[in-house]
Amino acid sequence: KVLNVLERPFKKIDLGAGVVLNFNEDILQSDFLVDLPVLKTHSQAVVSLGIKNLKGLIDVNSRKRCHSPHPEKNLNYMIAKLANRMPPSFTLLDGIYTAERGPYFEGRLRRSNILIASSDIFSADKVGAKVLGYDPSEVPHLVYASQDFGRPIDLSDVEVVGEKIEAV
Repeated sequence: KVLNVLERPFKKIDLGAGVVLNFNEDILQSDFLVDLPVLKTHSQAVVSLGIKNLKGLIDVNSRKRCHSPHPEKNLNYMIAKLANRMPPSFTLLDGIYTAERGPYFEGRLRRSNILIASSDIFSADKVGAKVLGYDPSEVPHLVYASQDFGRPIDLSDVEVVGEKIEAV
C-alpha cells in the first residue's frame, strides 16, 4: 500500500530541547522504517543522507520551522533532531547515481555504483559523508546528532564491511 504522507494525519512530537515538529502518524506507528535517500551533497546541509531524508516525514509548516534564522536552532540543529523519535529502521543510501551540488537544478549526477546500508542511521550517515569526501565533523547536523546520540563524530564506533571507503 502506497500512502502520500502529506495527505495523512500528523502528530506533534517533542524531539527534545524545545523542538516540536509534526510527524506523519503512519510512520510513528510503524513497526519498522526503511529510509532510502540518495547519496548526495547539499547546498545548505553539506550532505543529504538518512537523517536529512526524514524531513520528508514532517508537514510543510514543520519544514518551514526547520529553516529558522535562530543562531543556534538553525537548519542543521533541526535536521539532527529528526531521528530522535523514529521507530527501528534500516537506512540504504542509494549511490548508484550520486548527486553533487543539490538540491537544485544545477546539481550534477554521477554514476557511482555505491550502496551504503545500516540498521543505524547515524553510522550510515557518517560513512556516507566520508564517501562524499567530507569528514563527519565537517557536517554540522552530524555534529549535533553525535551529541544527541552520545556517540563519537568520527568512524571509531563504526565497522565498515565490503569496499574500503578510500576505494569508492
